[in-house]
Amino acid sequence: MTVAFLILAHSNAGQLRRLVDRLSGPGAATFVHLDRKAERAPFVDALASSTALLLPEQESLRTFWGGASLVRATLKMLQLALADPDVDRLCLLSGACYPARPLASILASLEPSGQQHLYIAHRFSPGSTTGIDRFYAYRHRSDSRLFNHRTGIKPLRVAFSLVSNLVPRTYLPDFPIYHGSTWWALDRRAAEYVIDFAGRRPDILRWFDGAMLVEEAFFGSVLRNSPFASEIVCDYVAGVPLGANPNRHGVHYVDWSQSTDASPKVLTIDDLEPVIRSDALFVRKVDPQLSASLMDALDGQG
Repeated sequence: MTVAFLILAHSNAGQLRRLVDRLSGPGAATFVHLDRKAERAPFVDALASSTALLLPEQESLRTFWGGASLVRATLKMLQLALADPDVDRLCLLSGACYPARPLASILASLEPSGQQHLYIAHRFSPGSTTGIDRFYAYRHRSDSRLFNHRTGIKPLRVAFSLVSNLVPRTYLPDFPIYHGSTWWALDRRAAEYVIDFAGRRPDILRWFDGAMLVEEAFFGSVLRNSPFASEIVCDYVAGVPLGANPNRHGVHYVDWSQSTDASPKVLTIDDLEPVIRSDALFVRKVDPQLSASLMDALDGQG
């Protein structure tokens, strides 16, 4: 069995190299998509002697927070990884993720087939324009630098929202939308289904172009509406698993309890014990400086 680790990166080349090194070994393959907006040279240098495959610059996309560009970048890595017939599992990470266990333990935990490690927390309600539903009820331009929720020019973004909010969008009648976590671990059958679906239903991804938080909904929605729905491990919409650790999002430990800017807590050494108790395979979110002691401690786990 080979597990393909797919990494979306845009900053901190040194931290990316540390992550790649921790994921290097027999039974593992690593693929990296670098945001085309990032300066490429530091990442090329950082990964030069590593085992990671950095997607060529001509294959890289300009990606934006909350946009469908992140989904398209992930699909590119998926297709590349699935070209290797030995790949049985695929795990999506970012450069701000880090292994919570040794590689051998991660590979062993991902070995059983028939489990799709997705975190699904919410089903969007047609007609609702409140809470998280508003990210899909109204039109957004997340893949535009000028109008993106984080990078956009505020007066332009506000003006666009005022106009777009006048006419709520029409939901896809045959495709309920589910929201959860961006990060997942799938077996080959489910990953191949996603690629096939994206080819058969380009209209779905085009519809997502007008939404926000697309990367947190596309893969979960595709698989929740598929024959693999019953294999999803962290499906809170379905009521399972009961009593689960609230910080377990699929195979990740993520702490949203102190979120103030639509980002999870940056984990530190103070989070080591909760991380270990969670039995998660990865932690998110780490910072090269603030999380250095935590990563050192995780590296020392037997």
